[in-house]
Amino acid sequence: MDTLTLAILAAGLSSRYGAAKSLDPVGPDGEALLDYAVYDALASGFGAIGLVVRRVTEDALRRRIETRFGTALPVTFVRQELWPLPGGRRPPSARMKPWGTGHAVLRLASLAPGPFAVANGDDFYGRSSYARLAESLSEDPTGATFHLIGFRLGSTLSEHGGVSRAVCEVDGSGRLVGLEEVLGIEAVEEGALLGRTVDGKRRILQPDSLVSMGLWGFTPAVFPLLEQRFADFLEQHGDDPAREFLLSDAVGEMVSSGVADVWVHPSEEPWFGMTYRDDRARVEAHIAELVEQGEYPGSLRRAMRPVDPRVPEADDDTDEDQDDGPPDEPIEADQIIGAVEPGEPVESDEPVEPDQPDGSEAPDEPGTPDAPEDPEAPETLEHPGPQDWIG
Repeated sequence: MDTLTLAILAAGLSSRYGAAKSLDPVGPDGEALLDYAVYDALASGFGAIGLVVRRVTEDALRRRIETRFGTALPVTFVRQELWPLPGGRRPPSARMKPWGTGHAVLRLASLAPGPFAVANGDDFYGRSSYARLAESLSEDPTGATFHLIGFRLGSTLSEHGGVSRAVCEVDGSGRLVGLEEVLGIEAVEEGALLGRTVDGKRRILQPDSLVSMGLWGFTPAVFPLLEQRFADFLEQHGDDPAREFLLSDAVGEMVSSGVADVWVHPSEEPWFGMTYRDDRARVEAHIAELVEQGEYPGSLRRAMRPVDPRVPEADDDTDEDQDDGPPDEPIEADQIIGAVEPGEPVESDEPVEPDQPDGSEAPDEPGTPDAPEDPEAPETLEHPGPQDWIG
């Protein structure tokens, strides 16, 4: 079987959160949620990492990977922009962002010759979630049988506002029957949860309902299925500057049309993420508790840097005195955008809707699209070869 790849969707900037959430430090040594995703995946059987980025975030992400983990980590960067589109189609001039999470996965076609997982860079899923995907993908690495890690809705809420989730309908055998997008979910009296459907209808949910938080397992069979649905999406919505081609929508249609099977694996891991800025304190507390319990080292940077056999091993006292540099500073959205070229879109300060059900950001107001680029092959950081990445 080909090497398992974890593809992390890290192309988005959060207008609501006010920073690049995947890079915001929440661990004791400045670790971001993205760092824990890499650590857990490599410890669970994945052998390569892919990062889907945009031009405005690529440099910051490259610097982070190289600074924290060195150049030995097998990371490939795949750029997601407005171009290219099927049939040479051009996006509307008012379009500001790329086409959503479904389009991001399409950009992985040249990266993942074998089975792969997709995760959001600003979510914490837990190591056993990645291990379950690795095990499931090894059972059928080529067919149109895909996998989704489901989380209990009640554990994915925010104390600071409503959230949007893709609620799973699952049959008795664990097979996905359908996905329903529910927006603005908040707790109400008597333990029930209240949200609204995309057409505005009230929806009452239970805390133990399974929802998608964007952790999927696919084989290469997904690419032609996604390509066809993306082409259909462009025919219907290609002139809409804000509409997004969501992965959850595309997979839901594959299931309903009978061209793919998706197995839902409930996770008992404590999912957490940062929908709002005030969620950060809770995430930091969760990470600190896991480190205290010995689930994670106090410094992922030291744990994941491979040992160079040409360099004599330092004794403990020397290692303690070694200065690895200050923890990484958070990357603010305005810091990244301030470095872009004239004419590039900037994030709006206007209020926005809660996250999309598959974890992507809600679409911004129309603006100026990114400059077109010719398709480029994914770029990979040089690395010496297979190693034991987790020290």
